[in-house]
Amino acid sequence: MSNATVKLLRAAAEILGSEAALARHFNIGALLLRAYLEERRPLPDYLMLRAVDIVLEHVKQPAAAAPEPMQAELIPAPLPTSSD
Repeated sequence: MSNATVKLLRAAAEILGSEAALARHFNIGALLLRAYLEERRPLPDYLMLRAVDIVLEHVKQPAAAAPEPMQAELIPAPLPTSSD
């Protein structure tokens, strides 16, 4: 298993709140998840894809507290006066 897969699992666990929450989401035991995180067992493809789904859904969600982009305030230029 690659370091990228471990990072993916850690990111998914962080998004869900804990490794225990990720194990529950995967419907596996905490010890098995620990074996995946420590690279003692290869992570099955279907679990890797579920972890990818967790991360992608998190990225897709708009940030509730993110400020809206600032727009430049347009200040009208003074109108030319006629010098008659």
